Amino acid sequence: MRNMWVVIKETYLRHVKSWSFFFMVISPFLFLALSVGIGFLQGSSMAKNSKIAVVTTVPSVEEGLKGTNGINFDYKDEASAQAAIKDEKIKGYLTIDQEDSVLKAVYHGETSLETGIKLAVTNKL
Repeated sequence: MRNMWVVIKETYLRHVKSWSFFFMVISPFLFLALSVGIGFLQGSSMAKNSKIAVVTTVPSVEEGLKGTNGINFDYKDEASAQAAIKDEKIKGYLTIDQEDSVLKAVYHGETSLETGIKLAVTNKL
C-alpha cells in the first residue's frame, strides 16, 4: 500500500510540473481576461462618439430632454450640427419643430439612430 502512495505522489508531481498542466490551469483566467478586455475596448469605442445633438426652437422640448444621457443642445442651427458630424464630434442631430401644436422630429446622421437612444427620445416627446 505504501508503494502505491509513492507512485501516486510521484505521478501527481510529474504532471503538476509540466507545462501542459500549467496552461490548463491558467487558460480559463486568460480567456476571461481577454474577453473582458475586448468587451471594454469595444464599449469604450462605441461610447466615445454616441452623442446626438438636438436642434429645436421649442423651449418645452429642450426642458423635457435636458437630463437625457447622450443628448446635447450645444448647436443652435443645422449648419453647425452638420459641421460637427463631419468633425466626428457627434453621431447625428435631431431637428424638432412645432407645426400647429404637433411636434415633428427628424433625425439626420451618417448612420441610423440606435434603438436605445431612439426609445429615450420618443418616450420623452
